[in-house]
Amino acid sequence: MQEREAQKRALCRAQAVQEHRSWSEQLDALKHEALQQLWRWPEELRISLYHVSYCAGIGRGEDDEPILERAGGWTGTDQLDEHGYLRLEQGD
Repeated sequence: MQEREAQKRALCRAQAVQEHRSWSEQLDALKHEALQQLWRWPEELRISLYHVSYCAGIGRGEDDEPILERAGGWTGTDQLDEHGYLRLEQGD
């Protein structure tokens, strides 16, 4: 009886290993195909992005301790405009 159970477990394990191998091969093929279709950033093209964070206000906590309210965003420039402002890109 124990020998039959051991054989049954061994057969189930062998089937599981074979199924795992089959799924892994299919996944690898799909991954390879997807990677071939990805858009690649051209090596000669460079951009700079800047993340800006600033204090938008000061609030008070439960024990009257100051709490900084922070805001920020992304910009493609490190230069202020003609009015002395830095324009942040609209986020989602």
